[in-house]
Amino acid sequence: AGRQARGVSLAAPAARQALNAKNASVTLPFVLTNEGGAAAADAAPGFDADIYRLSVSVDGAGWSAHLQNGLAVAKPGASAPVTVFVSRDDAASRSAKVTLRATSECDPTKTATATVKIAR
Repeated sequence: AGRQARGVSLAAPAARQALNAKNASVTLPFVLTNEGGAAAADAAPGFDADIYRLSVSVDGAGWSAHLQNGLAVAKPGASAPVTVFVSRDDAASRSAKVTLRATSECDPTKTATATVKIAR
């Protein structure tokens, strides 16, 4: 909230090959960074951060991904962890691509995406 430049970036974790038959789920630690500018000097306390709406998708048969929370908050220049939970069924394809998207609630034109490949 408030008058400030908006921006966002996402960093994906390294590719994973951790979903073997005994471990059919994994967490992926993405990092969201608020690339926006500082809030206006007259901004009310608590209005010096941006809120981001998160969504996740997965491209791969038999794979699924979800978020525990669909929102993230970060002050300008700061980062926030975003954990994506990924699972697969027994007949899942050998690999999949997981894509996380973040959109500023204050300026929906400011978005970022990051993708990671996972394999079993």
